[in-house]
Amino acid sequence: MSPKIITEDEYRFSLEYDDVDVKKWAYYRNFDLDDDILILDLAIKDEYGDSNSRYIVQNLSHIANSIESFLRADGVVIVFMGDESIVRATIRGEDYNISNHALLWQLGITLSWGVQSHKCVSKVDEDVVEEYISLANEAEYYIDYDGAEFDDVEVLMTRGEHGSVCGAAFQSFDGSGNGTLVVLPRPTDLATRPENWFSTTLSTAYPYFPKYLKDSIESDDSNEDENIPDEIPEIESDTKVLRICERFPKVAQQLQDRHSNRSTISVSDEHDVQDLLHALLRVEFDDVRAEEYSPSHGGSASRIDFLLKEEQLGIEVKYANSSNAEKELKNQLSEDKEHYKAHPDCEKLICFIYDPEFALENPSGFEKDLSSPSGTLETTVVVSPK
Repeated sequence: MSPKIITEDEYRFSLEYDDVDVKKWAYYRNFDLDDDILILDLAIKDEYGDSNSRYIVQNLSHIANSIESFLRADGVVIVFMGDESIVRATIRGEDYNISNHALLWQLGITLSWGVQSHKCVSKVDEDVVEEYISLANEAEYYIDYDGAEFDDVEVLMTRGEHGSVCGAAFQSFDGSGNGTLVVLPRPTDLATRPENWFSTTLSTAYPYFPKYLKDSIESDDSNEDENIPDEIPEIESDTKVLRICERFPKVAQQLQDRHSNRSTISVSDEHDVQDLLHALLRVEFDDVRAEEYSPSHGGSASRIDFLLKEEQLGIEVKYANSSNAEKELKNQLSEDKEHYKAHPDCEKLICFIYDPEFALENPSGFEKDLSSPSGTLETTVVVSPK
C-alpha cells in the first residue's frame, strides 16, 4: 500500500510514516497517478495572481483528466470535502480556471453547501465510522450523486438523523467492476494527532478497498517488519512549533472572547506575539529560553528570540504590517539567520511571521524564498495567517 496525499495544509498531514507521500497542490509537479490510494484534500485557496496558482491549475486539470482511468485501473480515491474554489492562472498568455470540485463533477458527483453545519450521524454499523465522526464532528457540505457513474453506493454518514449525505463510498466505476471513491467530511479543527485521523480515514474506507489491496494489506500485517508501527511515533519538535505558529491566530482571536468581557492580552505588536508564543511553547517544551544571547557575529552580539536548547532549535518572531515592508523583513531575517547560525546550540531555525493585516502580498512565495532545508542552518519560514 502506497498512499499519496495532495493538500495545501501540509502541517495537518505531518505524518511520521515513510511510505506516505504528502505533497502540496501548489508545489507537486508532473506527477503520475500510479499509487494504490490517492487522497485529495479539496480545501484549496484561490491565490489569484500568485505564481503558485499556475501549478495548482495544472495539477487540478491533470487529476480531473486522469481520475477516470485511475479508477478503471482499480485505484482508490479518498476525498475530503472543502469550500468550492475557482483557481485562476495565466499560462503562456492564456487565462485558465478550474474549480476544485471539478474533480468530482467528472464522476457525476456534486458537493453542495448547506445553510449551516450539522452534526454527523453514522448510517452504518461500524465503530470506525463513529470514530471518524468523533474527529470530523460536523459537516457543512453534502453530497449529491444522482448522476454518479458508479454501480454501488454506500451511505456512511449524514448531516443529522434525517439530513443529506455527507459521507459515502462509491464502487465499480462505469460498470467496470473496478475503482473505489470515498468522500468524507473534513475536520474544521483537528484536535488529535494527524496519524490518528489518517489511520481512522483508511479504516473507514477499508471495507470498500479492492480485493488485491486488502490482500496486500493483510500480507503486510502478517510480516514482522510492518510498515505502520505499533505505537504512534513521537512528533518532531520542529513540527510541534510549526503547528503552534499555524494555529497562533486562532489562539489570539479566542483570547478576545473572554467570559464577562474580562481583560485579556491584545496581540498588536511583536512583543505581544513573543509573550503569547512563549506561553504556548511552554505547553510542549520544558526548557524554553527567551532572549538568549548569541555569540558575536560581524563584531556585534545579538539576542535571539527563543531557543529550545535540548531540541537545538531556534525561533525568531516578526510582526508584519503595512509599515514593515517585505524587503525590510527579508533583510532582517537574513541578518538574524547569521546570528542563529553562530549559536552553538542551534541547528535548526523557525522564523514565524505573524501577519494579521495580510500585509504580505505573496505569503507562500515569501516562505519558499526564505526557507532553506539544507546548509549549515536548516531554516523554515512560516507566515500565519495567510
